[in-house]
Order: sequence, then C-alpha cells, then structure tokens
Amino acid sequence: MAADIHLMPVRKKNSKRKYSGFLENSIKFVRKCIESAFIVINQRFQSDIHAVTPHGFELKVLLFVLAFGIEKAVCYVATWVGIVILCCFV
Repeated sequence: MAADIHLMPVRKKNSKRKYSGFLENSIKFVRKCIESAFIVINQRFQSDIHAVTPHGFELKVLLFVLAFGIEKAVCYVATWVGIVILCCFV
C-alpha cells in the first residue's frame, strides 16, 4: 500500500537534521542497490524501444525488468549451489 512508503532522502554531510548512523548507512545501502539495478536495466535496453502503443511500451519495459529479476535470481541460486558443491568436496 502506498500509505506504508516513507521517502527518506540522503542528506548532505553538513545537514542540521542528521539521521542516526545506522539509518544513514541503511539509506545509502538501499540507494546504491536501487541505482545499480537501474544501471544494469538501462544497459540491457536497446538504444530505443520501438512500440506502437503505450500498452506495448509498458509491456516491453515490464519484460525487461522481469528478465533482470529472473537473471539476478538465477545468478543468486547458482552461486549458492556452487558454494554447497564446493563445501561437499572440501
């Protein structure tokens, strides 16, 4: 629900209303993850998205984001499977 979302911007170092240390680090970490995901998604896009209708454009963007999520999930599972296999042979 939209009511449960609280936007917390990254504040400058000389801000008079600073966050606590843990909260500031958490905000920076989440922001970095989101920015990294958008960079990878932008790299996957073609130079332009050819769509005739707005619905087609939304569909293509949704599929790009879905493909990114599936790729990340597969990499995550493959990493853990590799770790488990290495631990079994050591």
